[in-house]
Amino acid sequence: MARIHMNFMSYSLGYPTNIDLILPTLAVGDCDPKKNPSHKIDAKYPILYLLHGHANDGGCWLNYTSVSRYAEEHRIAVCMVSTANVCYMNAPAYGEN
Repeated sequence: MARIHMNFMSYSLGYPTNIDLILPTLAVGDCDPKKNPSHKIDAKYPILYLLHGHANDGGCWLNYTSVSRYAEEHRIAVCMVSTANVCYMNAPAYGEN
């Protein structure tokens, strides 16, 4: 599996934030043309977005759960965004001040 950590400027939140991604890897059998692959290389992975609770960040999913193992076993991509202590419902929309 690939774990990607990025930091970028979020114009919706109004400050820089982190995003963590988990991408499953191809198994050895997935590249063998004689076998039925469990995931086609040109197909898209389903994605799961995980939101953290108050006073946490997106990394809490990686540190305190088995989300990495589940993502690899079930062949899903996982996206975890850190929004600090901003309420998801009250976050300003893009362009609002």
